[in-house]
Amino acid sequence: MEQAQEKKVCAQCTKEKDIDEFYRTKNGRDGHMRLCKECHKGNLSASREAERLKWEQRERERAERERPLRERPPRELQEAIERERRERQERRQAELAYWFEKEPTRICMDCKHTYAITEFMFNQYDPLDFWREPNITPFQRCRVCHQAMRDKRLLPCVLCEQPIRSRGFEFLGYRVDRAGFVIRVVCDDCLEAFQSLPAGKQRFYIQSRCKQLYPYGQVIYIHRDPRDQQIRYVGRTNDLKRRTQDHLKDSYPYEPREVQGEIVPYYKSNWWYDLLQLGKKPLVETVAHIEPSPRVIEWETRYILHYIRQGAPLLNTEARDQDILARMSNYASLDFLAAPFEALVEAEFFRPHSIEAFIHKWYS
Repeated sequence: MEQAQEKKVCAQCTKEKDIDEFYRTKNGRDGHMRLCKECHKGNLSASREAERLKWEQRERERAERERPLRERPPRELQEAIERERRERQERRQAELAYWFEKEPTRICMDCKHTYAITEFMFNQYDPLDFWREPNITPFQRCRVCHQAMRDKRLLPCVLCEQPIRSRGFEFLGYRVDRAGFVIRVVCDDCLEAFQSLPAGKQRFYIQSRCKQLYPYGQVIYIHRDPRDQQIRYVGRTNDLKRRTQDHLKDSYPYEPREVQGEIVPYYKSNWWYDLLQLGKKPLVETVAHIEPSPRVIEWETRYILHYIRQGAPLLNTEARDQDILARMSNYASLDFLAAPFEALVEAEFFRPHSIEAFIHKWYS
């Protein structure tokens, strides 16, 4: 006797359908998505269409704003650009002066001396463009102690063992920086000697330096909204408790305003703040343990794209990138968790000379 197929009710259209009419997912209670395939595809199409219309509207508004500039003679256009630049600098200096005046003195966390706020370095964000308030964040160390801390953190060259002071971000034809991390293996003076080493020796040195930057225990984690269980954020870390505390300290209220003709996006930090005001916190789940650990930056992107494909309303910046969304629609059958890295490079989800490609080469 043929066994009756399991049924399930779609959370959107409320129709009872065969379980095969629902996409599989590791995050579902029964191993399947809450929405049927038809509703899920419809939502994706509607979302893509809405994003396309928003992008076209922004392009029309931008073209309208720039039209008077394009109609000016070249000399007048250059003068207008220069005048706007000077005005921006003046406004920036005025805001910096106001900020310095109202800020109290600070105690350096290393030398314990009290200095005026001007003796501390701060993030060089433009107050006119940066989304967040306050616009300027001073460092916790005075300028002297901060520079000493930076010098102490310099990685040694694997050949001459001298601190690597290069500010370049390229190595062996790859761009090897990502989110503040730079894979520095040798100093500029030893680069030629390093390239003459056997491939096995090069691989050993590169992998040892990668493991220093991305130590063992790297995981991919997600944040769920406790109100509707939807996935809102995907991240990576090797210390989930510390990273959660970082998110908590980074929360701030959302202020809808327009900057350079665009409405400020609603960020993960705003979402955290809103939940905290309700007495709630995101539900944190680990979805993958990554080994070798340096490939965590590749897998973070893979999982972000995977959850975007599933319709999760992510707050990661990739979810607002129109180029990424357009490529995803062109490669609708691509499985981001199973596809070879080369296929994702060919589809332009990774650049061929990115840090992800560099790590993949030396770990493949």
